Amino acid sequence: MTNLLEGIELYLDKCKKQDSIPSLLKFVSANKKLVIAETEYPASPCVWKDVKQFLVFKFKKALQLNKIDAKDSLLDINDIDWAALADEINEHYRKSLVKKAIDQTANQMLDEAIQKLKDVIEDKEKNPFLVDKAQVPNYLMIRENIRKFKLKASKEESMDLVTHGILDFANVKASKETGTVQCLGDDLKLVLSRVKELTAMDESATYLEATPNQAKAFITKTVRGKSSVSEIKRAIDESKTLTEKGSWEHTVLKLATAYTKQLHGVSNDLERKQTEYNYIMSFLYPLLRRLLRGCPQLETMWGEASLAASQEMNNRKLDDHDRRSNGANIDMIVTHEPSSLEIAILEVSGSPAVPNYKHFLDDRQKLAINLKKMYKKILATYSNANPATLSRLSPIGIQVYQHKLYVYQMAMPSFGLFAFKTIATTNMPTKPARAANDLAHLVGTLWKLAVLLTALDGRLMECGADFDSDEEQTLTDISSADCSPVKKSRPKRRKLNEATLLEDE
Repeated sequence: MTNLLEGIELYLDKCKKQDSIPSLLKFVSANKKLVIAETEYPASPCVWKDVKQFLVFKFKKALQLNKIDAKDSLLDINDIDWAALADEINEHYRKSLVKKAIDQTANQMLDEAIQKLKDVIEDKEKNPFLVDKAQVPNYLMIRENIRKFKLKASKEESMDLVTHGILDFANVKASKETGTVQCLGDDLKLVLSRVKELTAMDESATYLEATPNQAKAFITKTVRGKSSVSEIKRAIDESKTLTEKGSWEHTVLKLATAYTKQLHGVSNDLERKQTEYNYIMSFLYPLLRRLLRGCPQLETMWGEASLAASQEMNNRKLDDHDRRSNGANIDMIVTHEPSSLEIAILEVSGSPAVPNYKHFLDDRQKLAINLKKMYKKILATYSNANPATLSRLSPIGIQVYQHKLYVYQMAMPSFGLFAFKTIATTNMPTKPARAANDLAHLVGTLWKLAVLLTALDGRLMECGADFDSDEEQTLTDISSADCSPVKKSRPKRRKLNEATLLEDE
C-alpha cells in the first residue's frame, strides 16, 4: 500500500515529466482512495480543519524535498471541499471499525463452533464429521486433487462429475482413469467403502409394514406361471379381492395394475412409439403416485418443475437440448412438506422407444449436480442438527432410460466431499412373457425407494427435533469454504449462505 508521502512523490514526478505545476486540488481529486482510505490521520474521527492542516503540511513537505515553490501549488487549496472530504474519511473509518468488529466476532464464533464440535458426545453413533481424518485420512489432499482437476479439465472431461466437485461412484472402475479414480488414487477403496456404508439400507426396514423382499415375494407368488395378458390381469384382480384396501399387499397390487393397464390384448403401450411426456403421464405418474400414497408428508410435483435448491439456474427454455441441460427444471420433485425441502428428483431420459445415450448421460449429470445442491440446502437449513444424522440425509435421484430404472443417492463420505452412487437398477416390465420376473424386480426396487424416502422423512424430522432441543450442537464446516454462516433469517435458526453453498457448481 502506498503511503501519503510516496503518493505525493509519484504525483510530483508525473508533473515534472509533463512540465506542469503541481496542485493540491488535482492531487486530492486524482488520489481519492489514497487520501480517504489509505491514510492514517492524527485524529479519528477528524474535523475538516484537521484534514486540511494535515494534507497541506504533507504536500508542502514533499514540495520542499523536491525544491518546488509551494506558493503556486497551493493557490487552489480553498477550492477543495474540506468538509465533504472529512465526511468521506470519517465514513470510511466507521465502516472499517464495523468490518473489524465483524471479523473478530466471526473468528470468535468459528473458534467456539470448532470447540463445540470437539465436545459433542454422540449417543452410541459415530459422527463422521468429527472423525474425518479417521474415515478419510487424505481428506485435504483429495479436496486439493478435485480442485486441480476442475481447473485443468478439458472439454472432453466436462461430463466428468468431478468437474462439478462430485466423486462419481455410479460409473467408476479401478482400471478406468476417470476423474474420481485420479483424485482418489490409493484412497479409492477406502472412500467407496465409506459411501457404501452411508447408503446401505437396513434389510429389516419396512414401508407400510412390509420389507422390499416381502413385497417382491408377494407379487412373484401372484403372477408366477402367468405369461399371457389375460392371465396376469386375472391373477391380480383375484388377489385384490383377498386383500384389505389400504394394506401393503393392496398397494403392491395397485403397482402391478399400473403396469397391466399398459397391456391391451396383443398390443403393448410401453413398446409403442410415444413421447416422453406421454410415457410419464400414462405409466410413471400413476405408478409412483400409487407407491407414495403411504407417505403423507411427501409431496410430488410433476412436469418440468423448478428445483428450489437451484433457482439461480433458471432454465426457462423448453426445446429438446435446453430441457436436458443441467438446469433446475426436473420431471418430478419429491418435497418433504414439514420442512419444504426437496429430497428426491426424477428424470426420464427421452421416449423409451428412442435410444439416445447422450441424453442419458446429460440427465445423469443433471441429477448428480442437483442432488448435491439439494444436500447443501439441507445442510444450510439444519446447520444446528446432529451431524451424525445429517451424514445420513442422502437425497435420492431416479432416472428412467429405455425401460430401465436407476436409483442413485448423493452421500458425504466426509464433510465437503460429495459422492454420487447407484444403489439400485432394474428392468421395467414390458413383455407379458417376462412379467413374473420383471414385475417382481420392479416392485422390489420401488418398495426399496419408498423405504429410503420414509427413512429420509424420519431423519429430517429428527433434525428438526435436534434443532429445537439442542442449540449447542452445531454443524460448522471447518475444512471447506463451501459453507459460511450469515445472519439469522428466522427465530432460532442460523442458516448458511445458500449462494456461497452453490458457488462451486
